[in-house]
Amino acid sequence: MALKIVKSTPQALTRDQAVMAAQRAFNAGDLEAAAKHFLAALEKDPENAELFLQFAIVRVQQDEYQKAVIALQRVLELRPDDVDALNALGVVMFKLGWFAEAEVFFRRVLELRPEHLPPGTAWKRPFDRSRRPGRRSVPSSSTCSSWPGRPDPP
Repeated sequence: MALKIVKSTPQALTRDQAVMAAQRAFNAGDLEAAAKHFLAALEKDPENAELFLQFAIVRVQQDEYQKAVIALQRVLELRPDDVDALNALGVVMFKLGWFAEAEVFFRRVLELRPEHLPPGTAWKRPFDRSRRPGRRSVPSSSTCSSWPGRPDPP
């Protein structure tokens, strides 16, 4: 009896195996393999908003914004108030130069989760007119505490 070697393809994997393979590929920087594995997982679980979101993130990393938009729209069909998908759509629109559309998505994020950005940041009021001309207003460390990567205040 001869041993037959079969190359594993994304379609031959279970959903969970495909997700794990996609995450490993993404972490290794192999975005094309990550996209293929996420697609294989989505074929097995087409109602999974989280998989569509992860697939969209891969497509954004590859600068394939149209594909990312399609995946993010599917997330919003499944979960209309998904803050991560809305924020990602805002980022994609911004990268495409569609600033008004980006603003719509970013404002929706803030409606749903006001703490998403620190209050009083520069996007609301670019210049503090009470300061001397020529000086920029810099947010204090207390207003920056909710930025990503910074611990929440005690």
